[in-house]
Amino acid sequence: MKAFLKLKYFYFNISLKYKILILFYCIVLSISLILGCNSYIVTKKQVISNISTANIGKLRQISNSIKFLQKDVEDISTYLCIDPVVQSILKGDYTTFTTLREQQLYIDNSMSFILNLIASKSYISMISFYNNNNIVYYRTSDGSSEVSNLNTIRNTEIYKTASNTKGRPLWFTIKKDDPRFIQNNNYNKIAACRIIKDFNTLDTIGFLIISVNESEIQNIYKNNMDTEKESILIIDNIGELISHSGETLLSNQFNPKDYLEKRDGFTIKKIEGTDFLITYTDAQTSNWKLFHAVSMKSILNEVISHVYFSILIVVGCVLLSFPLIMLISNFLTSPIYRLLESMKRFEEGNFNEKIDFKYQDEIGKLGKGYNSMVANIKDLINKVYVLQIKEREAELKALQSQINPHFLYNTME
Repeated sequence: MKAFLKLKYFYFNISLKYKILILFYCIVLSISLILGCNSYIVTKKQVISNISTANIGKLRQISNSIKFLQKDVEDISTYLCIDPVVQSILKGDYTTFTTLREQQLYIDNSMSFILNLIASKSYISMISFYNNNNIVYYRTSDGSSEVSNLNTIRNTEIYKTASNTKGRPLWFTIKKDDPRFIQNNNYNKIAACRIIKDFNTLDTIGFLIISVNESEIQNIYKNNMDTEKESILIIDNIGELISHSGETLLSNQFNPKDYLEKRDGFTIKKIEGTDFLITYTDAQTSNWKLFHAVSMKSILNEVISHVYFSILIVVGCVLLSFPLIMLISNFLTSPIYRLLESMKRFEEGNFNEKIDFKYQDEIGKLGKGYNSMVANIKDLINKVYVLQIKEREAELKALQSQINPHFLYNTME
C-alpha cells in the first residue's frame, strides 16, 4: 500500500508532459497485453483442436492399415482351417509309419503349400499347427524355431480363451523371451490363434497360430508419423500391450486402461514434467486401442513464434511512436508552459502581461480568463493607487486649513 501511495505521489508530481507519456504507454501496453493473451489462448485452443483432429485421423488411417493386415491373416487362417489337406493331416492316423522321420516327411510333403503361402505374404513370420496327438508342424521366415507342443500351450490362458471363442480368431502377443509358444524366438510377435474343428463333426482336431513380427505393425504406424517427436501405443481390450514406439506412453504417470471405454478423443497429460497432447481411437477390429502422444512444446512452437513476433512488432511500434508522442505532448503542454512563464513575470510586478492563444479549447479559455484576471488586477491596483493619492491630498489640505489660522493668530498676538 505504501509503495502504491509513493508511486501515486510521484506520478502526480511529475511534469504533465511525462504524465501524458506514461499514461499513453500504460494504455498501449495494457491493451496489447490483453489482446495478446486473448489471441494466444484462442489460437492455442484452435491449434490443439486442429492437431488433435489431425492426429485422430492419423490413428484411424493406421487402424485401417492394421485392420487390412488382420483381416488378411484371419482370412488365411480360415482358409487353412477348412483346407482338406490340413484337415486330413490333423485327423490322420500315423500308426502305419514305422519311424518318426517317415511320418514327418509325409506331413512336410503334404503341407508344402505353406511355404508358398509364407513366401507370398512377407509379413507372416511363422505358421504353426498342432493336433490332438501332439504332432506339430510349423514353418518360419525369421529364423525362430522349436515351437512348444500342444500340452504346454493348453496350460496357457490364451488357449483357454481361444477355446471359448468357438473357432473365431484371437489376437495376442508372443514376447521374444516367452518360451511357452516358441522356445527360440528371435523377435516379438503379434499372433492370431484359433481352434481348428472338423468341419464334418465339429470336434476339435487342432490348434493354429499365425504370427506377424511386431516390426511389421510398427512399420505401419511409423510411416504415418515423425517417430522422433511422437509416440504411439497399441493395447488390447484388457489393457495388455500390443505394440509401441517411444517411451512416453509407457510412463507410470499415464494409464491407458482409463480410456478403454472411450471412443475417439484427446487429453492433455503431464508426463515426467512435460505436457503431452494424447489422442486415442478404437481399432475397427480386435478391440485394440490406439494412442498417440506428441509434446505440447512442439505443437505450440509456431504459436509461440507468432507471439514473439507480435511482441517485437508492439515494441517496435512503441519505440517508433516515442517521437510522435513527445511532439503531441509538447503541442498540448506548450500553451500551459507559456501561461506559467507569464504568471512568473506577473508575480515579479509586470502588470502589463497578456497572453494570446490561437485556439479556443480549454487552455485557450484558461488563457482568456487569465488575461481578464490580469486586467482586473491592474485596474484595481490603479484604482487603489489613485484613491490613496486623493486621500493624501485631502489630508494635506485639512492640515493646511488647520495650520493657516493658527499661524495667523500667532502673528497677530
